[in-house]
Amino acid sequence: VDGGVCLLDDALNPDWPGVASGLVRHLSSVDPLAGHRRLIPFALGYNKCLLTTSEEWARAYGGALAPLGRKRAVLMGHECLILAAGWIAAHFGNDAPVGSGEA
Repeated sequence: VDGGVCLLDDALNPDWPGVASGLVRHLSSVDPLAGHRRLIPFALGYNKCLLTTSEEWARAYGGALAPLGRKRAVLMGHECLILAAGWIAAHFGNDAPVGSGEA
């Protein structure tokens, strides 16, 4: 569905490396019929990777979630919002929102 969102659980969880392997495999492949990837990542956080159907939707959703983000990073060639909350952020205390001036 155009503009649909997929939440991939345990995307970067070290206890489930197969999830990260599958994500990388998907992001490295191209749909032979469409000529592009089926899903595009736009945010990481809460132990999830959020993906959608196009770069345009990824920018729209990433923009809508921007107040919840703490920074932006590139995942397999796609700019993603890194959300302020999540187990890694909570553990390391680096969950300050983007633009807050906190580290």
